[in-house]
Amino acid sequence: MSTWFDTARFGMFIHWGHSSQQGVELSWPMVGGNAALPDGDMTVAAYQSSAATFNPAQWDPAGLARTAKSLGMQYAVFTTKHHDGYAMFHTKTSDFGVEHSPYGRDIVREFVEAFRAEGLRVGLYFSLIDWNHPDYPAFTDEDRPYRFGRSKAPTPEQWERFATVMFEQVRELLTNYGPIDVIWFDGGWERTPEQWRAKELEALIRELIRLKLAMVGLKPEDANRYPAELSGGMVKRVGLARALALDAELLLLDEPTSGLDPVASELFVDLIAELRSALGLTVALVTHDLDTLVDLCDRIAVLADRKLVAIGTLDEVVACDHPFIQAYFHGHRGGRIIKKRQ
Repeated sequence: MSTWFDTARFGMFIHWGHSSQQGVELSWPMVGGNAALPDGDMTVAAYQSSAATFNPAQWDPAGLARTAKSLGMQYAVFTTKHHDGYAMFHTKTSDFGVEHSPYGRDIVREFVEAFRAEGLRVGLYFSLIDWNHPDYPAFTDEDRPYRFGRSKAPTPEQWERFATVMFEQVRELLTNYGPIDVIWFDGGWERTPEQWRAKELEALIRELIRLKLAMVGLKPEDANRYPAELSGGMVKRVGLARALALDAELLLLDEPTSGLDPVASELFVDLIAELRSALGLTVALVTHDLDTLVDLCDRIAVLADRKLVAIGTLDEVVACDHPFIQAYFHGHRGGRIIKKRQ
């Protein structure tokens, strides 16, 4: 089955890091360059020195996203960590990253939010290599010249520790930033697929996707469907899965049962109630559907005559003598639903 990426064509690759302040390419200067990038040879310490002062004050993700959209781009991929090991995102696995720089803010989050706001798909590049991590092990000046396929081998104990860090960083990237449309791995040449635990890594990625889908009652194969192939109820569930992928504490729903038949509507309301209880979510919803309101809401605010006319529990709102509330809650249908609840 084809995916959106098969026909996406025009996109942007955003590739920079702390060494950009020195005007040099990412990572390769610290190992003496390579045939394609021979310039910028420098010691490891000189290359990594800009990590301590990294402060990209002119970084403008919103402006970049607008430019990308205006040029007709459909997606962008951002380098979250290159071979030098510097994390452009906040991670619990290491102090070597933007979180501990003068800039401090999560650049990956800023990228994701800016490009998503323009309706563009977002991708994340991640280098498996980490020439800074002691258990990789770290590259030193004594390891020069760099030779492809001849990097230093870690001990089994070192590799076990490093693999744990690598897997956790991938997990962070795929769970802390909402739906990610593309993940782009690099650096595989330095180890075998078995050492990288490639099958385990793929299983982790697919499991994270399946988890969000399963939470809203969708099957794994539904992830590859086009919107036109989804029923109204499935569209609602996909939207809910994407919202849950953000790991937000507040879920805002606008007419969540609109367009659904009575059976699908009841199932969707039950699903929201279950997720609210299981995940401790605060759910705020806008609805004209009295069944949804009665089944889900602990507190209700009523807007009428262009103003807030009542707020409180269902019993408190129903007791209000405003004409709209009397007509809405005490009419034929409303009265029947309220009576059934009591």
